[in-house]
Amino acid sequence: MERLEAKDQERRESELAELCSLEEKFPSAEQWKTNYRAHAKWEHYVSCDGSPDPTVLQEINTFMSLWREDQNENIQFVMEKGKEVLNLIEKLQFLLLDTPPNEITEKETVQYQETILDLQNLLHQKYNGATEHLLKTDNMSEDSDSGNMQLVVKDKNVTLCIWANLKKNIRFKNHVFREVQHGFDLPKSLAVNSVAVRIFHSHYDHVSPLWLQCQYVPKLKILDSKEVTVDLKENVEEAEEEEEKAKEEPSAPTEEELYSNGIKSASSFKESTNNIADINEKTEEENEKKSEILDILSQVQIPVMQEETSEKEEVIIDENIVDLRQFIPVGGVYHIDVLQLPPRAKEIKNWSMVEVLDGGLETYPYPPESEETEDAAHPPIGITLRLPDNDVIYFEDPVVARWDPAGTSLDHNFILSLSNGIETQV
Repeated sequence: MERLEAKDQERRESELAELCSLEEKFPSAEQWKTNYRAHAKWEHYVSCDGSPDPTVLQEINTFMSLWREDQNENIQFVMEKGKEVLNLIEKLQFLLLDTPPNEITEKETVQYQETILDLQNLLHQKYNGATEHLLKTDNMSEDSDSGNMQLVVKDKNVTLCIWANLKKNIRFKNHVFREVQHGFDLPKSLAVNSVAVRIFHSHYDHVSPLWLQCQYVPKLKILDSKEVTVDLKENVEEAEEEEEKAKEEPSAPTEEELYSNGIKSASSFKESTNNIADINEKTEEENEKKSEILDILSQVQIPVMQEETSEKEEVIIDENIVDLRQFIPVGGVYHIDVLQLPPRAKEIKNWSMVEVLDGGLETYPYPPESEETEDAAHPPIGITLRLPDNDVIYFEDPVVARWDPAGTSLDHNFILSLSNGIETQV
């Protein structure tokens, strides 16, 4: 038993030494992070590449206004510009997650979050404009067999699959984009209408709101924990000094020495025995006190973390909602849309005539809201997606969920069935 207590005491002392070492290195780590952020800002300044500083509101607003007014809707240009936008978003997210709370104001936090949302919305609008431009003007992507338009454009950030129903063949059933193995099953009611199907796979995740990434990061009360640690360290030092003094005191004679020498009387032997008991009791009290101090020291920051976290925890009652504290999106996000096919460009005497619509790219209402028909007349659209297998190893079937903009959550309400990777939804 004493051996186990000694090993436990040794472990506690090593943990205390490790904690003290970490506390000594913490200021240098904070200084390194500060220097890194300053160096990154300086590198951006000397690069002179024309990209704005996302932390300066005037520069980022000018950047967004100029791109919003730019009429170039070429898909390759939008993809190249999108890389710059994603880089700006990444910088702002890094600042929000890495900057200590005492170095960033609440106003700056709100500004960065709003800028991120504005950049994300602008990027999505530009991809919509590029999709509309392709549907209107692209005459080189028609399939020789079906006569319909099919196109796959991709880079390291996005994969854009577009199919346009040009022939309106009632016998058309499905289509597979062979380059990426994505596909869909089209109901007969859509096969005879001017529709287009877009599968837009973004390898980044702009669907989950930013607060989900920062919500459950506990904020430790550093000042309070330091004060408690200092007090506890002083108590430990006092206990060690008292223990050393106790060891330096002359040891009391044992019972054998009293009997062998015959010098000490029974009364002196009794006093010596009492002294031994007092010293042992004192040492045990000091060890217990030291152990209690180590216990408190090892748990000093746990209650603070629990208090800060419990304030932000939300109980998810609906079983259909995916808890992002338990799951994490992998492989990006798939945006699947059935679109209203815009008027195609017409070639007249070396002139290309394109009808400009005020509403821009529009989704096709399916099933039609005005018609009161049975569900059999408008069956669900089947979507086949090939999950990325080069970045993730799946030890179990992944959970498929759909983003609900109204509830700002991921849920299963719109997933009617799921079989062998084929997702069927309305």
